[in-house]
Amino acid sequence: MSPDDGGADPSARGAASRLLVVGATSGIGRAFALTAARAGHRVLAAGRRAERLDALRATHPNIETLVGDVRSDDDCAAMVGAAVERFGGLDAFVYATGTSPLGPLVDTDGDAWRAILETNVVGAAQVCRAAIPHLLTTGGRALFLSSISADDPRPYLVAYGASKAALDAMVRGWRNEHPDLCVLRVVVGPTITEFGARWDPATTAELARVRAERNLVRTAPMTAEQVADEILHVLISPVWAQDVTLVPDNTPQS
Repeated sequence: MSPDDGGADPSARGAASRLLVVGATSGIGRAFALTAARAGHRVLAAGRRAERLDALRATHPNIETLVGDVRSDDDCAAMVGAAVERFGGLDAFVYATGTSPLGPLVDTDGDAWRAILETNVVGAAQVCRAAIPHLLTTGGRALFLSSISADDPRPYLVAYGASKAALDAMVRGWRNEHPDLCVLRVVVGPTITEFGARWDPATTAELARVRAERNLVRTAPMTAEQVADEILHVLISPVWAQDVTLVPDNTPQS
C-alpha cells in the first residue's frame, strides 16, 4: 500500500513478521534480532561470525541464522533468498551492519575507504536490491541504521560519517524510485556497543581527549537493547515512519 492508503494494513502490524537482520553478530543488530524473536517474530540473523550466530540461535527458537559477508553481492542476495525460502516470504529487513577504523583523515588510505563504503553503503544497497521484489509483494518495510555523525562527522571518524551520509542519500533514492515502499531510516545517537572494540587504545584515548576538549560529549550513551526496542516499535507501527532519530535522554536527574 502507498502512504495515501495510510501505509501498511494496520491489522497486519503487530502480527508475527518474517524478518531479516543483517549484521546480527553484535551490537544493535544482535539486540534487535533477540528483541524481535522474543516478541514473536521469525528472524533470520545474518553476519560474518559463525560462532556468534550459533550462540544467538541458541537463545531463542524464533531465530535462524546464515553466515554471509555484505561485501559480497552474492552473499547479500543469498541472505534475502534464504529468508524468503525458510519463511515463505519477507516482511522486513533491518540493515544494522557498520564498520569504521579510527584515525584522522590523513591516515585513512584507499583500502580503508573502500572497506567502509562497501560495508556501510554498497552492502546495504545490494540487500535492498534483492529484497525489493519481495517487500513490494508483502507490503513490507526496509530499515537502515544511520548515525548522527552523517551530519556532523566526528574527529577520527570522518570516513564513517561520510559513509552514513551516502547511506542517507541512498535511502532517499529508494523512496523516490519506490514510493509505494516504506523505507525507514533510523538515526542512532551515542550507544554502547562493540563498535570500537578493536580500535587502538592510544588513538581511542586521543579521540576521548579531543571530544572532551571540543565539548562533543554531552550525554550518557544508550544501550543496544534500548535502541532495539525503539526500532521494533517503529518497524511494526501501523503508520509509516521515514526518519526517526534516537538519542539519549538528557533530562537532568532529580
